[in-house]
Amino acid sequence: VFNSVLLMFAIIILSFVFIVIKENQFDEKLTKNKKENIAVVLGAAVWSDNRPSPSLAARVDRALSLLDTGEVNSIFLTGSNAPGELAESEVAYHYIKSKRKSTENIFLEKNTTSTNEQISFIKDYLLRRDKGKNIIVVSDGYHLIRIIEVSKFHNIKVQAVPSNLSLAFENALYFKFREALALIVFWFFAY
Repeated sequence: VFNSVLLMFAIIILSFVFIVIKENQFDEKLTKNKKENIAVVLGAAVWSDNRPSPSLAARVDRALSLLDTGEVNSIFLTGSNAPGELAESEVAYHYIKSKRKSTENIFLEKNTTSTNEQISFIKDYLLRRDKGKNIIVVSDGYHLIRIIEVSKFHNIKVQAVPSNLSLAFENALYFKFREALALIVFWFFAY
């Protein structure tokens, strides 16, 4: 039992260190044919009164900046909902509408409930519908590590762009630890 606990603790620490090291290695130079770039914003928590959490807002803001600079030509908002609240993608869409008049080239997907399902949506829907397009996944830096791993598992190529979310030390530690556990579950069980 002691050895098993020790081994599990070592795996968690290695996963955590893997996330910390990889988090700052994203190349934000997007592919040259910008008309072929689609940003996919992965859903995040929705707060009371159907407000976007800081994480969701930061992801959407980053995607909008890519759209405004012409680095992508459309945005897909993803994410389902918990009972009694709007879908994450709908909350993100309303957030965009509160910031700008035009929502042209912004699309919603309201059925995915996890990162794995969102990557499957990219593979099974976006890449089949928009053959030859480049997928730019926008999420928080600590989350992008798992997104890259899941994408490799599904044999699809995506580019990852981190949001500009700024977290207090203890929050960053919590989210990276939680993501380390999710990454371990994915590595062991492909879920």
